[in-house]
Amino acid sequence: MSRNWLWYVLLIFVFLIAVEFVVFLIRGKPYEMTSYDMKFLFDSSGNATITTHTVWRFKNAKDARQYVEAFTQNSTEVTEKAQEDLRKVLSRNVKLVSVNRNAELKSERYVQITEDLFLANMADVSGGRIKVMFGDAKLKFPLDTSLVYVFPEGYEVTLAIPTPTQLSGNVALWKIHKGEEEQLPVAVAEEGKGE
Repeated sequence: MSRNWLWYVLLIFVFLIAVEFVVFLIRGKPYEMTSYDMKFLFDSSGNATITTHTVWRFKNAKDARQYVEAFTQNSTEVTEKAQEDLRKVLSRNVKLVSVNRNAELKSERYVQITEDLFLANMADVSGGRIKVMFGDAKLKFPLDTSLVYVFPEGYEVTLAIPTPTQLSGNVALWKIHKGEEEQLPVAVAEEGKGE
């Protein structure tokens, strides 16, 4: 009799675990990314500001508010990790000068995250030319993404690999497809060509 009791308890335990697993699978993540864009703004000294805009949709307003609170609390740790990751990925002496991270509720369930990273020595500059090369650095984009390089006024993009989706004077734009691991584009802009 005592053995039957043990089997019933074990059966109930397994049933509860199975139910929890099914609920976990059905519920999924409490959020999903709905948009992601990245812009590199270069100056004539080879420094760059990288701005990313991400929008997350949450299943409920409570999760969205909690995410904004947690995002604000973890900003310092993320900044330190970003600097360490840059050192590993980029071959030249790029220095993370400043980071501005902001998460804001755009509506009850939507959170927009904006991150601005100001980096010194991001591009090579010589003789009125700005050359952007990231070596073997690759990114895998979570959604279809716009990747934009903007050079200073008075410069014109004279080389861009791969061929940009749009090219206009000092701006090159690439549309990157979701899930593709892409090597960051190479670009050269020359001063005086954009006048």
